[in-house]
Amino acid sequence: ASLSSLIGFAVGLLAAGWAAGRLRSRIWAFGAFFCAVPLVLLLAPPVVNNAANNYLRASLRVSSATQKVRKEYVEWQASLGWNIPRERAFATGVGPGNYQINIGPYYGGLPNEEKMPPDSNNLYLVQAVSLGALGLGALLWTIGHFFGMAWRVARSRADDWLAAALVGALVSWFFVNLFDAMIVRGAGLILAFFFALAVVAARESRNPEAKEDVQQEA
Repeated sequence: ASLSSLIGFAVGLLAAGWAAGRLRSRIWAFGAFFCAVPLVLLLAPPVVNNAANNYLRASLRVSSATQKVRKEYVEWQASLGWNIPRERAFATGVGPGNYQINIGPYYGGLPNEEKMPPDSNNLYLVQAVSLGALGLGALLWTIGHFFGMAWRVARSRADDWLAAALVGALVSWFFVNLFDAMIVRGAGLILAFFFALAVVAARESRNPEAKEDVQQEA
């Protein structure tokens, strides 16, 4: 229902299409994008409930009912204030779970008239404050490692839709977490599932005969 999720969906489709090796696969992926995005925008409002519609309309605006700039964007600036190199916790962070109590002093003259909407933090800023530059670097390296694994398989095997789909999924996940924090509340299992599928795709690319045996047994 949010703008970021719709854009993430579109970006993921484009990434999957680009990763696909065959021209026909790219045409299908790009065709799905150009058909699905307008369809979602046209059909979603009558189908979903009023609360979801209101959330979608609110996500299209930078301002809110009480502030010229919504609270989540204001908090980005407060988080950046904490993540300056002169802070002692710049490298290792303030510890998991200590994010909110440490960025408060950095609001200063920033507007702070409304509460933060649930699950609307920027994941990468939260990790930078909580785990420092080293923790954020480790997270980005891990995502990049499995993304590279899926990308190499997709480029080397034109018929491997699993790898191409994983490229799109990881790109979508990375984008959506600019406006959300999907590692918390159990949703981090989704990322672990993507990593596991990337390993499966890489193993199948190294041993295609095993894949054919499994398909025949099925």
